[in-house]
Amino acid sequence: MAKFKLHYDKAVEVSKIAVGMLERKVFPFDKTDVLPDAILPPDIEPKSQEHALFLFYGCSLDSMRRAEDVYNFMGVLAQRIDLRDLYAQSLESLKRLLKPFVDKTSNLGKPAKTLHNNSMRLFKEYGNDPRNLKRDTIDATLDEMTGKEKGKRRFTQIGLGKASLLMKNYVRFGIWDFSEYEIPIKIDRHVMRISMATGILEAEEELRTDKVVRPLSNFFRTVTTEEQISAIKLDDAMWGIGSKLCLPNDQIYCGEYCELSCKTRPKARKKTAYFHPGKEMRKNVGQQTLFPVFR
Repeated sequence: MAKFKLHYDKAVEVSKIAVGMLERKVFPFDKTDVLPDAILPPDIEPKSQEHALFLFYGCSLDSMRRAEDVYNFMGVLAQRIDLRDLYAQSLESLKRLLKPFVDKTSNLGKPAKTLHNNSMRLFKEYGNDPRNLKRDTIDATLDEMTGKEKGKRRFTQIGLGKASLLMKNYVRFGIWDFSEYEIPIKIDRHVMRISMATGILEAEEELRTDKVVRPLSNFFRTVTTEEQISAIKLDDAMWGIGSKLCLPNDQIYCGEYCELSCKTRPKARKKTAYFHPGKEMRKNVGQQTLFPVFR
């Protein structure tokens, strides 16, 4: 059993700082394309079935790949075929369509098979429209997307994390009307790393990520609900910081551009399946920052 502690006050502090960076559009949030899942491709009507499909299929492929690559490719795919007809494509046809994407990224998760399985299930059970996944409550909708009630994953490559990501974007664009303060954020490698690095999540031993996802998701839902922090903004902020500012893995860079004041960058192994809280992985630890962030 994974042993760890979650610190509410630290979570509030870090969440507000992260969202503040997003709202003030400091680097990297001064870039117009920093949040690729928030960019609506041309010729797709907001809130439409095609828009919902674009986000649903993009979410299906968003596994250990650059989000920019995923959503850029989905935009290209939406220009080549009508996403409403994707379910009618054969597996071999999808493999051909996805070849440029796979060549640029990887065959991780067998993307053609993922889209084939998910499009068929969506067509057969939800009228080819992911907007129909919505139920009366947030939790019931998450269960519907993940298949939790039936004890079997409903869609390929969509667990709690991606269901949370999809829900965030559906709420962002007004496709679903849940409160932005009560929906979950996606617990991914960025949120795991930041939570450990800032002291939100305290552990003495190495943790398996999958053992922490659900309690950490529920924990952040409590924080955003009680403190009225937008989960959309928090999710965007954590992803932007984790994917952009953490990338150089350099404490000098952290001090110059980031306001979170992480104590360490914890070691991850097996493609972030495990995190070790006591291992500092950054370069230039203890070196003087030339232009420190002012708080």
